[in-house]
Amino acid sequence: MNRKLAIGLAVVVGAMLAVVVFYQLQSTGADSAPFSIVVVPTHVRESAPGQRCVLLVTVKDEGEGRGAGKPVSISADAIGATVHIEHEQILPGEVAEVSVVPSDTMVERNITVTINGKRGIEEKATATIPVVEWSNEEPELAPQIRDMFISWLEANHPELNITGQIEWSGTLVTPRFLVVTHYLYFSEEWEMHVYWHVMIEPYNWARIELRQRFKELSPSHAFEMSSYTSAPEPYAIEPPEELWR
Repeated sequence: MNRKLAIGLAVVVGAMLAVVVFYQLQSTGADSAPFSIVVVPTHVRESAPGQRCVLLVTVKDEGEGRGAGKPVSISADAIGATVHIEHEQILPGEVAEVSVVPSDTMVERNITVTINGKRGIEEKATATIPVVEWSNEEPELAPQIRDMFISWLEANHPELNITGQIEWSGTLVTPRFLVVTHYLYFSEEWEMHVYWHVMIEPYNWARIELRQRFKELSPSHAFEMSSYTSAPEPYAIEPPEELWR
């Protein structure tokens, strides 16, 4: 083999190796932009078997590189519970919801939820859900108080687009809070936290907090009635900084 031919073959082989290495880097995500996963909350206060525990997940870009600003695929798993994800692909700043429903076999135990994000590289985060023995029933007052607020919101805050025609699904939250009862409702657009003071008037206040689903990690609106029996006219209050779970 003459010298020119040998050099030519070396160049070709070198180019082929470079192509192979390039595609290996692409497939393994070695050149992917780093990101982090944020889970809210990382620790649920308490849950009951059959309760829908809704964890919020968002991602943040942590540097430049291939894929920065692109969607991240979200998956999750948990032993002793069923898991359902809404919005399995999210852009940085968007919010996915991971619903975890504990089995009755997990009473007096903790469920560890592992949440995975993938965009070339993979990142993980975890959340803990303690499970207690409690009935997963809708309190009789919960839909009544919810509808009192909805009627007022429809008349006084039409910009929120909350009307009596909206369908809501509900779930228990923090089951062993006895002096204040809590319940969560979900429509296509909103999460509504309904809670009230289990006392006689005039101390039987009631409140709601509203979070826009898939966009917010905490409530952006809150309203109160001084007494849901004797003073049922709602008024706006400052929303809390943290999500109730």
